[in-house]
Amino acid sequence: MKVRHKRGSVDPREGSSRDPNWATALVLGALAMGTLVITGSPHDVPVVVGAVVVALGVSPRDR
Repeated sequence: MKVRHKRGSVDPREGSSRDPNWATALVLGALAMGTLVITGSPHDVPVVVGAVVVALGVSPRDR
């Protein structure tokens, strides 16, 4: 007796489309905490994180 399996039509791009969002948030959070620890001034955090966001080219819908 032969068993035939139906192949699934899973698009590998569907599941990985959300992965960069949490990774970007994790990196930016770590950068914000590092900036706060190094400078000791909460006023410097938006300047540093904003500059990195612009350099990475993160689109507004990803934030």
